[in-house]
Amino acid sequence: NQVASLELASAYPELYEALVSPSVLMLAMVPKLSDVAYWLLCQGEDYAAKKKGGRGYAQFDDSGLISALLEPANNDSSAWLALQLDEDSSKLVNHVMVNVPALGSLDIFLTKKHAGRAADLLESDARLSDAEVAALLEDSMDEAEIKKMTWDQAICSAGAIVHESPHPHPKNGEITESFTVPGAKKFFIGFHEETNCHRNRSVVRIYKRGEEDGE
Repeated sequence: NQVASLELASAYPELYEALVSPSVLMLAMVPKLSDVAYWLLCQGEDYAAKKKGGRGYAQFDDSGLISALLEPANNDSSAWLALQLDEDSSKLVNHVMVNVPALGSLDIFLTKKHAGRAADLLESDARLSDAEVAALLEDSMDEAEIKKMTWDQAICSAGAIVHESPHPHPKNGEITESFTVPGAKKFFIGFHEETNCHRNRSVVRIYKRGEEDGE
């Protein structure tokens, strides 16, 4: 009971210390308890602000917590990897990856299977190295996963180009514009759901350089 826990913690300093301890958070850092872990993380953030006048999470002052989360199990997995791959733990994972640099690697998501999850983390301002950005642009990204991205995810992806036509559109106007992405092997083109044009009058043509006709 989170309400009761906070009431007891406010009355007994030793219980408050226990509430924001690394060991208690570690017990909740499993997929089915990720909501509890997120709540504990927020208490640790408040504790760090009130007691130390700083930012971050009190629990991660202990480097042992990071080591425990990354420690491989018998199947070469880890508690942190299990959380990263659990869809219901995304809120917890996002916050930890953004605020705890030692756990901020996107390596596991730079694959065909997890391209959509990588885009989701980019929206959360997860830190990316130059090598990770380059990996996101590799053509190994799965086309099906890219097509599953929401508009907001797509426009935040590395290499995305967002273009908006003039408003209002000039009457009987014809606009020709060019876009170039050096080194790109393919393009994925999408239109925002609010995009519209006059039926049978407004036409959007897309050409490859050197082609006379586009579709």
